[in-house]
Amino acid sequence: IEIKLKKQNAFFLFNMAKGDASIVAEETAASNNTNPVGTGPFKFSSWKRGDRLVLVKNQDHREASGVALERVEFRFISDAAAASAAMLSEEIDAFPGFPAPEMLPQFQADPRFRVNIGSTEGEVILAMNNAKAPFNDIRVRRAISHAIDRNEIIDGAMYGKAVPIGSFYPPHGAAYVDLTQAYPHDTDKAKKMFEDAGVAGMEMTLRLPPFPYAMRSGEIIQAQLAEAGINAKVEQVEWGFWISEVYKKKAYDMTIIAHTSPNDMGNFARGPKYFYGYDDPRAKKFAESWGIFMQLTNVLRDVGEDIQRNRVYLPLNELEANGINEHELNGDVVLNTTWEPYIHHYAKRARTYLEEAKQLLPLLPRRTRYSPAAMIAFYDKILKQIERQQGDVFTKRVKLNKFQKLTLAAAVYLRHRFIPGWLNPVWTGFSKLGLLPDV
Repeated sequence: IEIKLKKQNAFFLFNMAKGDASIVAEETAASNNTNPVGTGPFKFSSWKRGDRLVLVKNQDHREASGVALERVEFRFISDAAAASAAMLSEEIDAFPGFPAPEMLPQFQADPRFRVNIGSTEGEVILAMNNAKAPFNDIRVRRAISHAIDRNEIIDGAMYGKAVPIGSFYPPHGAAYVDLTQAYPHDTDKAKKMFEDAGVAGMEMTLRLPPFPYAMRSGEIIQAQLAEAGINAKVEQVEWGFWISEVYKKKAYDMTIIAHTSPNDMGNFARGPKYFYGYDDPRAKKFAESWGIFMQLTNVLRDVGEDIQRNRVYLPLNELEANGINEHELNGDVVLNTTWEPYIHHYAKRARTYLEEAKQLLPLLPRRTRYSPAAMIAFYDKILKQIERQQGDVFTKRVKLNKFQKLTLAAAVYLRHRFIPGWLNPVWTGFSKLGLLPDV
């Protein structure tokens, strides 16, 4: 199968591995919504909308003998009290993402149950309709952010079983940056900002899906906004209505929803098509350039590691276009100049997108600029060294020791976080003399 893209997409392979990219049989594709046919160890048995889904063992599966369960039933229980009752009565065996955190001590004390507490990809956010007034005014969005006390929400809605985030990235991720103080809770400041924006006393609606975390959080946020001078109205809707009206038609002011998909920060670059309604071509361009640059940089790194381990996972047509034939791949891959055009081809493209990302970097809000700047500076240093290599680029691998990494990170943080813009020429001058790093 050959797939041709209209433009480069850094997450293409990642997205192709998701469930909604599965290949299905043509003869059953039309009915898969209600009677799905797949190739796994279980097959569809029945589905009662909003209640349960039943799968049975697929006796024709290639590894059917290793499947221990004859039947699997998934129950849909959104009510926290009903979920607790079903577990305590042993009506169900397990409940991931348990909706009643206040009940966890009781389950932990009961020897019949094992409670596992961990992190999740689910970021619970207060989404605002950026395409609708007054939420298209950044002053209003910032005022709402200052009006919200995350810790109060965590204690009141989740009984402490959550952590605050100031971004759209889970804290367990390697690239996580703590931005919780970007908009610290300050009711008086929020009230003043609402007044300056001309929306003080305005009525806003929180249209919430039927999940306990959303309803509990919504009631607390309603009270917090009231303290800041906003009359927030809470409206609970069914999940189907939320998908149809909020997600697809953007018929809402604010909503609360958990985003559980990994690597979904690109949602902010989808413009008016996505339910946030956030439309800034600069953000979209930055996301595209940065995503492609990261993809190409990772290719450089992965190709080097694969060659050193005699592993090659590259399209033959790409290899042949750069002077590498299929026969070379049957034995050990020889590290020689044959690979140079391929590596430098990607380095050149990475350089192009890196420069685009650099140009767009100053357009970001200053308070968030240092994190992308640090990554750009780090990869820029690596890329420059790759471009300077003579002969085989991988026998002289790019290496930065811990001290070099810390020095670079500290310099980037200092310059982009604390140094005012009018001092940039001074920094640039010192960097040209070799007295400061060029970040």
